[in-house]
Amino acid sequence: VTLEIFNSRGQHVKTLFDGYMTEGEHTILWNGRDEAGWETGSGVYFYRIRQGKYTSNGKMILMK
Repeated sequence: VTLEIFNSRGQHVKTLFDGYMTEGEHTILWNGRDEAGWETGSGVYFYRIRQGKYTSNGKMILMK
């Protein structure tokens, strides 16, 4: 399973998870920081979850 965050320009911001997960419901929190540890600004971000052939995309709002 891979969970990635992208900004509104489509640029990769952070990979939150890349590894094996058991079947079921899971929670992953994002602290609003990018790969380098810098704080990102408030705004619209997109996430992508990939597992094998399955891909799901969604939109979220980060408010500080």
